[in-house]
Amino acid sequence: LFESIQILMKSVVFQCLLLSIILYHSCFIRQYSFSYPKVIQIPYHIVPFNLSFLEKNERWIHHCRNKTIVRSIDYRQSLFSVILIIVNHHYSSFYNTSFFDDQYFPTFCSQFDSDFDYVFIGPKEDSVNQVLSNELPERGYYSYMSLNRVLDRFPRKDGYYYKGYFLINDDSCIDPHQLNAMNLSSSFTEGRISHPLSEWVWTRRKNERGIMFCDALSNATNKMRLKYPDYGECLELKNQMIGWSDAFYVHSRDVNSVSMMFEEMYSDLVFLEMAVPVVMNCLNAKVIPSCNHGCNKNRTSYHLHPVKYSSNENQIRCINRMLRMDSEWI
Repeated sequence: LFESIQILMKSVVFQCLLLSIILYHSCFIRQYSFSYPKVIQIPYHIVPFNLSFLEKNERWIHHCRNKTIVRSIDYRQSLFSVILIIVNHHYSSFYNTSFFDDQYFPTFCSQFDSDFDYVFIGPKEDSVNQVLSNELPERGYYSYMSLNRVLDRFPRKDGYYYKGYFLINDDSCIDPHQLNAMNLSSSFTEGRISHPLSEWVWTRRKNERGIMFCDALSNATNKMRLKYPDYGECLELKNQMIGWSDAFYVHSRDVNSVSMMFEEMYSDLVFLEMAVPVVMNCLNAKVIPSCNHGCNKNRTSYHLHPVKYSSNENQIRCINRMLRMDSEWI
């Protein structure tokens, strides 16, 4: 009898132990199962970003694919090989956007070898003409910040990872054939004019704070040398240059550094033609002179400026230049 009782007690203990293990395991699963959800493997060609966010911004971006303007694209396709052209408007007059949409970019698209998107940006937003706001004063003194505004509006973390960013003015005429022959895997800017302390007229003009632009540049670069010692040498006064900045190209490899330095320049209200050459020099960007302000338009160049498209004659000449049909502008 005693042995039977012992066997029965052992059986009860074992069953109790087994029950406690089951209960503990069940509790463990209930407590932690939500931390380890079942993972669905995403195919490599599907980019895991928020498509609804991209589609919301779709109406502001225009697309050229395979030499044709298209109304929409599949954002699951990579943008790594696509260039974003940013068209700066210095004033809140957007009369020429229809020319860009109907003639300029369709012609450029038909001749340019790379896929690209383009956006308009200016001092205020205009949903009718699809112009984004850069939240800057008119006249374009700080229009380099349009790059940063576009990066904020179309962030790379949300899938807008372009190959490069090409900033031009709304009075620029760009030559697709010249650009086809250029290396778009490196940043480049226009030719430099002179040293910041020269007698160039803009060095002595003042920003909205009443500070001369040459002093604003000095203030900004002095702060940046302390904040970013890796750029100390290129920011030294002896290495600073100024020059035309109505067209410049920033490769994706450099865009984080460029946008960071643009923020610093803008915090001191540094003028466009001082901020851009200094920053681009720090990134070892190539200097490729363009045809800007008073040059001979018969000279071959990837960029003509200024070309006022209020004139129908200038519209025709720019289009013909793109098509290599013009006898006056090469």
